[in-house]
Amino acid sequence: MPKKADLTLLLINTLEEPIFYLSSDFIILDLNASAKKIFKITKNSIIGKPFSVLCSDHDLKSLEHPFDRNLKTYIRKKIVLWDSLCLKKPINGIQYIAIGTIKNQTNKSALNSNLKTNTDGTNPIDITSKFLTEQINNKSKNTSDYVYAIYRYMENIIAQIPVSVYWMNKNHVYMGCSNNMVKLLNLNSRYDIVGKTYEDLYHEKSTSYYKKADKIVMDKGISLSLEEPFYCPDGTTKEIYLSNKVPLRDLEGKIIGMLGVSVDITDRKKMELELSKAKEAAEEANNVKTEFIANMSHDLRTPLSGVVGMAELMKEQVTDPVQVQYAEWIFDCSQQLLSLLDGILDIVSLGNVKEDELKITTFDINECIAELVHLEMPSIKLKQLDLIVNIDKKIPRLIKTDRIKLHRIILNLLGNAIKFTDSGYIAIDVKLLELNNESGLIYFAISDTGIGIPENQQTKIFDRFHRIIPSSIGKYKGHGVGLHIVQSYVNLLGGEIQVNSEPGVGTTFYFELPIQIEKENEVIKGHYKLEKKNIIPVPKKEKILDKNSKNEFLYNSPNILILEDNLVARRTIESLATQEKCRFVSVAKGKEAIRLAKTNEFDLIITDIGLPDIEGHVVAKLIREWELSQSKPPIPIIGLTAHVKEKSKEICLKSGMDDVFNKPISRQLLQYILSRFIPSKNKNSTSCSSQKTTSSEQIIEADLPESESNFFNLDSYPLLDIHNAVSIMGSLKLVREILPLMIGEETQKDVESIEKAFHIKDWETVERIAHKMKGGAANCGAVRMKYACQYLERYQKMGYTKLLEPLYQQLIKVVEDTQKNIHEWLKH
Repeated sequence: MPKKADLTLLLINTLEEPIFYLSSDFIILDLNASAKKIFKITKNSIIGKPFSVLCSDHDLKSLEHPFDRNLKTYIRKKIVLWDSLCLKKPINGIQYIAIGTIKNQTNKSALNSNLKTNTDGTNPIDITSKFLTEQINNKSKNTSDYVYAIYRYMENIIAQIPVSVYWMNKNHVYMGCSNNMVKLLNLNSRYDIVGKTYEDLYHEKSTSYYKKADKIVMDKGISLSLEEPFYCPDGTTKEIYLSNKVPLRDLEGKIIGMLGVSVDITDRKKMELELSKAKEAAEEANNVKTEFIANMSHDLRTPLSGVVGMAELMKEQVTDPVQVQYAEWIFDCSQQLLSLLDGILDIVSLGNVKEDELKITTFDINECIAELVHLEMPSIKLKQLDLIVNIDKKIPRLIKTDRIKLHRIILNLLGNAIKFTDSGYIAIDVKLLELNNESGLIYFAISDTGIGIPENQQTKIFDRFHRIIPSSIGKYKGHGVGLHIVQSYVNLLGGEIQVNSEPGVGTTFYFELPIQIEKENEVIKGHYKLEKKNIIPVPKKEKILDKNSKNEFLYNSPNILILEDNLVARRTIESLATQEKCRFVSVAKGKEAIRLAKTNEFDLIITDIGLPDIEGHVVAKLIREWELSQSKPPIPIIGLTAHVKEKSKEICLKSGMDDVFNKPISRQLLQYILSRFIPSKNKNSTSCSSQKTTSSEQIIEADLPESESNFFNLDSYPLLDIHNAVSIMGSLKLVREILPLMIGEETQKDVESIEKAFHIKDWETVERIAHKMKGGAANCGAVRMKYACQYLERYQKMGYTKLLEPLYQQLIKVVEDTQKNIHEWLKH
C-alpha cells in the first residue's frame, strides 16, 4: 500500500468544497478548482497572499486548533466555515489545509440541503464527496486515520471494476490492484500484490514485455494502448490483453509510477484469427476460380473462333439463299457468344463490374425484341416451331431502362421456352398498361406449348441450381441458374415475375416493368413483323464446299508458316491464306514449327499463343535466338491469342513477336498483316492489291510520320468527325450514347494513370495506356486524339526517346481539347 501521507493531498483535492493550502505562516501556496470557482479568483491573483484576505476579522492562530470553526468568510449571502488540517510534517512547504463548508444565512449547510433535496428524488448526491467530507469532519479521527479511511474507500471502488486495474511505482513494484487482477494471478487478496514485482508473478517472457512498455510510459510521460500476451509457466501464450497505461503523477506533476487497465481480448483475437483465415480461404478460392476461367478462356474462344471463321468463309463461297441464311445465323450467333464470353472474362479479370447495378439507357424496344428473335430464330426453325410476336401499337418506340438486363431476362425465358417445347409455338407479348408524360408500365410475357411445370415445382423453379428434371436423366442441359437470374433482374428493375403452367399444355412467364419515356418519342407503327428471310424452311443437308478444289499460287506469293493446334482454327487460317493467294505450311506443335523455320524460307509466321508442347512466345524466342546466332534476317512473327490480356501481349512482344492480335482472325485482319509485314511480296498478289483501299487506314495507324516535324502537325485532323463516328458505329443514336464515355470517369482514370506514369518516367505504361485510349478515340471519331495516341505509342514501341515528352504533352493537350469539343457537341 502507498504511504498514507503521500496520498493526503491527492485525495483531499477531489472534494467539491473550497480548499486552500497554507504555509506555517498562513501564506496561500495553492488552492483547488472548487475554491477558484466559488471565490471567482485565479491562482496568480491569490497565491503568495496571507489567508487573512479571506478572514480578516478573525485570528488565524485558530487554524492551529483543528475543527474549532472560528474562521468565517461571508460571500454572496453565504457563509464559509473553515475547518483546518494540520500536517505533522510539511509536504512541499504545506503545513495547513483549510477546508471550507458552505452554509446559507439560515445556517443550513449546502451539503445538508443537498441531502434533503435528494430524498425527494430531485437532485443526485455526490456520495464520494459526502463520504470524504464526513471523514474530514469526524473529530474522533486523527490525520492518519481519516486519510487511511479515505484511501480504503477509494480503493474499494477500484477493486470492484470488472477489469484488471493496477498501479506501481517507478521501480516496477506493485502498490495496489483490483479484484479482477487478484483472480488472474491466483492471489488470496489484493493486498498480496503490494510490494511484489513482475518477476515475482509472471513468466520471464511476460516480465520483459511488460517492463518495456512501462518504461516508455514512465520515462517519456506518455500513455500507451497496446496488446500484451499473458504467458503460462511453460512459456506458451495463455491469454491476450488490451492494456492502457498512463503515468501516475504527484501534486507537482512529477511522475511517481504507472497506472494500468487491462481487458482480456483472447476470445476476440481468436475470432479475428478465424475470420482472417476464412477470408484468406475465400480469397484463395476466388483466385483459383479466376485463374481457372482465365485459362479456360483459350479453350472456349479457340473453337468458337473457328466457327466464326468457317461461317464467314461459308457466306462467301455458297450461293444458295438457304445456305447463305444458315451461314449468317451461325456467324451472328457465334459473334453474340464471343461477346458474352468477353463480358464474363472482363468481369472476372477486372473485378469492378457489379451485376446488381442498374445502367439506364435509352433504346428502341422494337430493335431489342428483333435482336432476340434474330438470335433464337435458328433454334426455333431447327425444332420447326412457330414464333408469334405481338408488340402493342401504343408503346413508345424509345424507352429508358437497363437494356442489358431486360435483354438477358427475355433471352433466358425465350431459351427455356424453346428448350422445353417440341411442337407448337412460342409467343412473345409486350403490352402497354400505363402511360404518362415521363413514365409507363409495360407487360411482358413469354408463352410456349411445351411440357409445362408441375404445380408442386412452381414455387421452387426460381431457386438457384434447382432443376425440374434431374441432370442425371440428361435430356435437358442446364445448371438451374437461368430462372434465378431472371427473377433477380426483374426484381432489380422494379418488377415481379410470375408463372402460369399446366403439364402437357404449356407455360407462361410474365412480369410488369416500370419504364421511363424518352421525350419527343413516337409510338410503334404497326405490329412487329418478322422479315421474310427469317421464316425460311429448314432445308436438307447439302455439300457446300468442294474439298477437291485446288488453288493456284504465284511463284513469288507470300509463304506463311501457320502454327495452330486447333484443327478448325488452323483450317480457317489456311482458307483465308488461300483467298489471299498465299502459300502456307501448317503444323500443330511448336517443336515442328521451329524445325521448319530453320530449314525453310518463310515470309511470315502466324502462331497461336497457347500450344500443347511449347508456348507460342517461347517458340518466338527460340527462333529469334537461332536467327541471331546464324546472322539471319528476322522473320515477322505474329501471335494470335484468346486471352485478351495486355500482360500476355507484353510477354509475347518481349519474346520477339512483332505484334499480337486477338482471335478470331478475319480476312480483313490477315490483309492488314500482309500489307504491314510483307508489303513487297503483297504487291504481286492481286487479292491483296484489291484490298488496298480497305486497309489503308490501318496501315497509316501502324506507321509513323516520315519527318519529326510532322509528329506535331495534327491540326489538319478534326477533333471530332461525327460522319466518321456514324460510319463506324452505324447510327447517330449510338454515337450519342457512346460519346459521353469519352468524357466520363473511365477516360479520366486513363488520363490520371498516364500522367502518373509520365511523372515516374514509366514509358512502357504510358505506351500501354496510349494504345488503350487510341482504341476508344478511333471508334468514336476523335481523329486528332487517335493520332496523338498513335504517335506516342508507336514512337515508344520503336525504342526512340528524343520526342517522348513533347509527344506526351501533345497527347494531354489533344485529349483536353477533344473532351471540350465532345462536351459542346452533346449540348446541341
